[in-house]
Amino acid sequence: MKGSLTLVINGMTCASCASGIEKFISSKKGINSASVNIATGQGFFEYDLEILSENNIIDWINLLGYKAQIAAKKPFSVSGDETHRIEVKKLFTGFILSLSLGFPLLYFSMGSMIGIPVLDIEPIQNSIIQFVLTTAIMAVNWNIYASGLKKLLLRNPNMDSLVEIGTLAAYFYSLALTLQSLLDKNHHSDHLYYESAGFILIFISLGKFLESLAKKKTHDSVRKLVDIQPKKAVIEKDGREEEIQTHLIKPGDIIVVRPGTTVPTDGIIFSGSSFFDEKAITGESLPVEKHEGDQVIGGTVNLNGYVRFTASKESEDTVLSQIIKTVYNALNTKAPIQLFADKISFYFVPAVLAVALLSFAAWILAGKPFVFALTSFVSVLIIACPCSLGLATPTAVMMGMGLAAKRNILVKKSEALEQACKIGVIVFDKTGTLTQGKISVSNAEYLNGFSETEILSLAYSLESKSEHPIAKSLANFATERKAELKEVLDISVAPGKGISGKIDGNEVAIGTLKYHGETLKDINSIENILDGAGMNAETSVLMTISGKPSAIFSFSDPLRKEAPEVVGKLTQMGLKVVMITGDRPQVASSIARKTGIKDYIAEVLPNEKASKIEEIKKSGKIVAMVGDGINDAPALASADIGIALGGGTDIAIETGDIVLVKDDLNDVLCILDLSKFTMKKIKQNLFWAFFYNILGIPIAAGAFYWLTGWLLSPIFAAAAMSLSSVSVVLNSLSMKFYRGQ
Repeated sequence: MKGSLTLVINGMTCASCASGIEKFISSKKGINSASVNIATGQGFFEYDLEILSENNIIDWINLLGYKAQIAAKKPFSVSGDETHRIEVKKLFTGFILSLSLGFPLLYFSMGSMIGIPVLDIEPIQNSIIQFVLTTAIMAVNWNIYASGLKKLLLRNPNMDSLVEIGTLAAYFYSLALTLQSLLDKNHHSDHLYYESAGFILIFISLGKFLESLAKKKTHDSVRKLVDIQPKKAVIEKDGREEEIQTHLIKPGDIIVVRPGTTVPTDGIIFSGSSFFDEKAITGESLPVEKHEGDQVIGGTVNLNGYVRFTASKESEDTVLSQIIKTVYNALNTKAPIQLFADKISFYFVPAVLAVALLSFAAWILAGKPFVFALTSFVSVLIIACPCSLGLATPTAVMMGMGLAAKRNILVKKSEALEQACKIGVIVFDKTGTLTQGKISVSNAEYLNGFSETEILSLAYSLESKSEHPIAKSLANFATERKAELKEVLDISVAPGKGISGKIDGNEVAIGTLKYHGETLKDINSIENILDGAGMNAETSVLMTISGKPSAIFSFSDPLRKEAPEVVGKLTQMGLKVVMITGDRPQVASSIARKTGIKDYIAEVLPNEKASKIEEIKKSGKIVAMVGDGINDAPALASADIGIALGGGTDIAIETGDIVLVKDDLNDVLCILDLSKFTMKKIKQNLFWAFFYNILGIPIAAGAFYWLTGWLLSPIFAAAAMSLSSVSVVLNSLSMKFYRGQ
């Protein structure tokens, strides 16, 4: 039996932390998967309930030096917001304290060098003042040392470990010289590195604060979904109205919604009517009129009427809640490009330690002074922090998810967001996808002397037993003409083909030409009628009574107005567009011609669509399937990327990798463009992350010293390291200006 656990993990400082946790937890027996996201500060774990418990995983993470706790049940909860706020405030306070100590440290250590008048005090007194100020800065940032030391002892070094080794090396070297000056008054060294240790910590604390602030902003960009749902609701109980918290609503409660207020949960109206603004949920720009018996959706706004409705769901099961959960779960998945970056980060810190030691040893062997070698050692450790590498992908992915959600597009897996821009073949279902899915009887032709009243009564009785859209359409057509409902015996249904049963002793069958098979008489004339209907993009079915053709019903389903334009743009982009349908070739050909689709597959049964997708995938190209999210589920699952046009329904949210809530084909173009934009930002971020490290490490190690005579100061190394993380985060935050499709 499988269990899943989402944890908030405090204490992570870089991508190597996340990778280290994943690797350590994954090695434990009973763990099925482990995914830790440095940008969200959370981990998602799947495990065997018969072997492990939640406490086992929490204890293991705490053993590594982090603080793990179970995440709030509600994604983007108020408590989660408070945690982010406290973290930002704490880091800002630490930075201000460090900086306030740094200014006098800079004054006493470098004032005379930059021409600032300094107090006339003895050198030893100056050294002691620098020692005190630096020690105070280190005390303010004690958490870095606590974290770094624990990771070193566990042989899992992280960014804090690099900072700790570098600053302590500079600090204790300077302290040794200070003690030597105290013991020998004739000895004094001008090569103290207190300011290096102090300002490295100042820049690190600034970087941590800016990163935390950026994470909060990316979190807030997605959290806006939660703000749609009101915190309180008005219910009617025993004839009186009372206000309760939204999460206390139960199915069956009577909810009162006044004009201008937001609907707190999903339900069915039983009193009143009004126009509702559903833009936030479905993307529909025009208000929708709702009457008694209509469904209302939580998060929509009642514009003008007084409405009472019966709650159909608890607050955690509404359409809006499912949308929020979908986005939240997607943030805990990792795209392949992020897994690649995490893997590099895991091995990066030990490699940097090795390079720093080699640099130190090389300069000592080259005859350079100890101070020179120490400077190189410290600079390498500080400049090579993998923070920017770890933030490159998740910050961009979070922003991409938020941008998609704002456009009523739900990306359920970050992998889908990455792959969407690589799609080579896009397959569209016909009914309900390229067409409006509003099937109606366009023509009825009665054969062999059977009357309309007799035929419609039999057709209504038989089709009322089926849930197929064509069956419902025919049943509605018969109902409008006052058809009589009769008892049906021995019902037999062939999915995608037809239905049969006994009525008044007669065998009645309605279905495709193939469904009726060899029992048909005068098949040529029947085929001519069906072909004529098919050329007009109409779907036709034949009805027989005791094997004798009795009626032909033709059904039309209007094309979506945006379909031809969307197909045209996809073709211009170089994508191969394919239509798949259960209809006859004549119908498929007509729809394909109207939409501009060159390739189509007709007469495909629902259970055959998945195998057809598998055949298309053999081309080696990434295949996307666009369907209505209900009867296309197997095909959506078989495709590399399943795109469900859901109209905001519960079933659609459960189907596919991407859900287009607005039920608009233009959003197919939008997600492709957004995927391309997000991947562009990720690649930019990774470039800058690698650029800083590839260029910075050799400079810090002194590779260009023989040419320039210049060695990078640890202070500048710390500034460059912080700048790399900040530049990556700012680049991701710039995504909020995306306009796109």
